[in-house]
Amino acid sequence: MKYLFIFLSCAILLKIQSCKPEPIDLIVAQNPQKLAVSSQLVNSSLLGVSISKTFEALQVKNSGIDSNGFNFDTSLLVGNAQVLLKSDNYSIQLVEIEKGIYGTETAIINDLTNYQLEVIIDGKLALMAEAKKLVKTNFDSVFVYKLKNSNEVKVYYSLTDNMDEQNFYVVNYFIKNKKDDISQQPTPELIAKRMLEQNISFDLLTDSDFKNGKYRIEKPVTSNHPSDTFAISISNISKGYFDFLVAQKRAGTLFNQLRGEVINFPTNVKNGYGYFQLSEPDVRILDIYKQ
Repeated sequence: MKYLFIFLSCAILLKIQSCKPEPIDLIVAQNPQKLAVSSQLVNSSLLGVSISKTFEALQVKNSGIDSNGFNFDTSLLVGNAQVLLKSDNYSIQLVEIEKGIYGTETAIINDLTNYQLEVIIDGKLALMAEAKKLVKTNFDSVFVYKLKNSNEVKVYYSLTDNMDEQNFYVVNYFIKNKKDDISQQPTPELIAKRMLEQNISFDLLTDSDFKNGKYRIEKPVTSNHPSDTFAISISNISKGYFDFLVAQKRAGTLFNQLRGEVINFPTNVKNGYGYFQLSEPDVRILDIYKQ
């Protein structure tokens, strides 16, 4: 099975607009600008990390959410950094693939092992983060189909939960657009591309969603691009990253509804924002069956 890298970036732009005829001046307390981290692991050895700057909630940038997902302002990406992955008696430096995107194809990342991420800029330690590599979770079965003359794709999948431990999962959905080449294994260049094109369609599951250790669902997923290919992934994630994605999903909803609630994102990054995580997805790329 060929794999397609699906990445979730860390930043959400909240642009609040007034519904009243006259504009209202808003005074919004801003946190100082810091660095933000996001990461993705594929095949236990291919790791990508993005380093970016935070930006003010009301600052005008070339970022936002549209029908294609989250558009990120690349001027916020931080280049020329030294990015290191470490554990006991192990260290590897990631290579800068594009500005702000760092990766390696040869990381040694073992299950249930803690790893530290260090970012050094101008010879000084800029931020640190730590994450544990959890055991990979796989789908039991997946099936995708589309009704005739419809852009709506329906996906069915089933999962089995380890009932002896507490688990958290994220399921991502991705419709291939015409520029994607799914015939290749993931490369650092593909990771860089995915890190700048976040897909915001995902579901979060906990043990309470399973019945007798089993979970089955059939649901619609709207496609904005004509395609015969669909990608879906499942990842076993930490409680901290689960809470981060809960906040991210709330922020996306708030953006669409233009509400003014403040969202505080959890983080495991010292002296920065975002979330460093080493969950490994089971990615399935499927031809869409047409009815």
